[in-house]
Amino acid sequence: MKTPGWTTIAVVAIVLSAATGIGLMIWSQVPKHASYDQVYLDSLDDAGVSGISSNVLIDQGHRVCVDLESDVNFLSVAIRLSKVNPGQSVDQAISQVTSAIAAYCLDQKAKLGGGDSDARYDRRSGVTRPDRHYLGALLDAGVDDVSDATLIAQGHEVCANLRANAHWSALVTRLTEVNPFQPRDQALNQVKIAIVAYCPDQQRKLNE
Repeated sequence: MKTPGWTTIAVVAIVLSAATGIGLMIWSQVPKHASYDQVYLDSLDDAGVSGISSNVLIDQGHRVCVDLESDVNFLSVAIRLSKVNPGQSVDQAISQVTSAIAAYCLDQKAKLGGGDSDARYDRRSGVTRPDRHYLGALLDAGVDDVSDATLIAQGHEVCANLRANAHWSALVTRLTEVNPFQPRDQALNQVKIAIVAYCPDQQRKLNE
């Protein structure tokens, strides 16, 4: 397969988002009499998640745990939430995932760190934790016909171009041009996943 002519960018270890620690920090400070549901809802309120009924949020919280227990990549879970919840950013969706873990399935907290608990990605040696999350989420999104090294380089290139004020739609178009047979919706998912993994500070660009 022909390697796209994107500039190769050195892979660096980047912390995904401060949100991945928020929910777990909250739990240690919760009074024993507080209900799990209320703890979860309060943490979502603090994260700015609004406009969704409490019952729906609680159902989604339990679904998060079911997905994680089934080894679905946590970024894929967050992106799905951002799609089904009107107006929810991916950052808020990540906060929802971490809050659900803290309230309902604390045994799944290792999934946020991208450690060795996800056996499907153990074969990907020599990559950083953000890379593992990025590659795993792309597999879940159906992007599987491009080499890992190329995908990682493209992810960092997405962030570099966003920081240079390129419009996200132009990056989506570029990915469809250089990745054989990649439909536009997959390219859009690749841009979103790259932002969450490598440059969450650029999330606002998707609203422009």
